[in-house]
Amino acid sequence: MDVTPLPSRVKGEFYYLYMVEDLFSRFGVNWEVFEHENSENTCHVIEQSMWRYWRGVTRFI
Repeated sequence: MDVTPLPSRVKGEFYYLYMVEDLFSRFGVNWEVFEHENSENTCHVIEQSMWRYWRGVTRFI
C-alpha cells in the first residue's frame, strides 16, 4: 500500500494517490485518487483490491 501526494494547480493543495501493488511483480493491483488523506480512503482501496483479487481466483477443492 502506498499513498503519494500529487500536487494540484492550486498552490499548497494536493490530491492523494492510493495504490495497492503486488510485492513480487510490482504491478498496481488497484489505485484511486482522493482529495483528502484519511483511514477511510485506505480501507476503501484495500477492500476493493481484495474483492477484485478474490473474484478472479478459482478455487480447487
